[in-house]
Amino acid sequence: MKKPNKDYSKNNGCIDCGRLIQNRSKRCRICYAQNYLRPLYIKRQQKKYKDVTITPQAEQILLGSLLGDGTLFKHKYSPSFREIHCLNQKEYLEWKSKILNLPSNLTIINIPKNGSITNYKEIFYQTRSLPQLAPYYNLFYPYGKKVVTKEILNNLHPLGLAVWYMDDGSYNKRGVTTIHTNSFPYEYHILIQNWFKKRWNISTRIGSTKSKNLNKHFLIHINQTNTQKFIKIIKPFIHKSMFYKIDFDIVAIREKNKQEYIKQKARTFCPACGNNCIGSLCIKCQYKTRIRDSVLGIQLEDSLTKQLLKNLKFKY
Repeated sequence: MKKPNKDYSKNNGCIDCGRLIQNRSKRCRICYAQNYLRPLYIKRQQKKYKDVTITPQAEQILLGSLLGDGTLFKHKYSPSFREIHCLNQKEYLEWKSKILNLPSNLTIINIPKNGSITNYKEIFYQTRSLPQLAPYYNLFYPYGKKVVTKEILNNLHPLGLAVWYMDDGSYNKRGVTTIHTNSFPYEYHILIQNWFKKRWNISTRIGSTKSKNLNKHFLIHINQTNTQKFIKIIKPFIHKSMFYKIDFDIVAIREKNKQEYIKQKARTFCPACGNNCIGSLCIKCQYKTRIRDSVLGIQLEDSLTKQLLKNLKFKY
């Protein structure tokens, strides 16, 4: 015998939100998860990881990493911290994990390259979902997307600033350091620029680049004079494996730039056309001589080749 269909039309909706329910329960699944399962899960996590604490030094590494390459991913009701680096920066990521001292996993993963069969290896760090990380998630992700606020920047100390530079910083041959804050909009760059000036007395410049999709991305540039101030602040906290990002002499870079400038001015003149050139002949004359040599190698018996040579303006 088939069971008769149950009629739930007389049942009321959810007690909390008023949503219609197709069974005899008093709450819908969403309200049941928020009001009962969430606090139960958080209590269990707090009992399980009650001995886990975040020290002030670990807090600075979290702040600097979240401004750089780190992210917080909300799993169920408590967030977890994630970060990926190449294998050359394995020691740097291990140094971070030791200072954080959180229950985590550090593994090597294979990531496929775009448009190729081969894969390249990277090191992946991820913590367990911890209720201790919830305040940092609310600070950086109030609307589900990463933000930069004055509260975050004011809590950043030299150690956090060094971690931020080790994640996203670089320098060029001219001695100009840049922080690649590509993922942040222009408004946050103005906030960062003002913070550098007020807090550290370092003047910066906002640069821009274009991606393949022709979208603008913004960067923070620090000139040579302010780079010296910046390096003095962060140098005591730089990890030994990341010294290549600050191990450069600005005085030597300036001398090299002067020598290159002098070489550009001390150009010679091309004996064939009279234009400025670095070598014995300019690029146009070198190209013409190559064509002349290739044409002269051809046998001149054909009338067409003779006519071609007449049209070419070369002196033999």
